[in-house]
Amino acid sequence: RLCPDLFGPGRDKTFFCVFDYCQNLEYFSQDIPAIEGALSAPLGKRLFNARLELIGELDKALAEGQRDALGEQRAPPHGPPDSDDEVRAQ
Repeated sequence: RLCPDLFGPGRDKTFFCVFDYCQNLEYFSQDIPAIEGALSAPLGKRLFNARLELIGELDKALAEGQRDALGEQRAPPHGPPDSDDEVRAQ
């Protein structure tokens, strides 16, 4: 049912949804104007896109972490070892 001021002063309820599973509207010769609703993406597609976005972010973070790790590994050497004990310790 339509209702004035339902959502606040001057904000009337302007539409409602009718689910006619048993064709009662046809039986009683009632004609209700239909409006086109917006369809959202299927749940499977939304989940796939969310997972794809998550994998992309994880891949980016991993690539940045690998660059940082490579930078640490490629640090300049400290020079030749002073004694054989230093070589054995490594």
